[in-house]
Amino acid sequence: MEKTIVKTLKYMANSHRYKTDAGIISLVKNGSMYEIYCVEGNLFSSIEKFRTIEAAEKRISSLLD
Repeated sequence: MEKTIVKTLKYMANSHRYKTDAGIISLVKNGSMYEIYCVEGNLFSSIEKFRTIEAAEKRISSLLD
């Protein structure tokens, strides 16, 4: 799995992108929650929210494997 950081505007959170042949998922921290978005691959249709980065990365791994 390839992981990159996409720098954004000063007032916005940086996006961490996770990529495999299955698709691309973006992870951002929003307040105390971590949110994932499907950027490419139609892996899921909405925003998914997690309390910890570990839980978010576990879900990302399950979607991209």
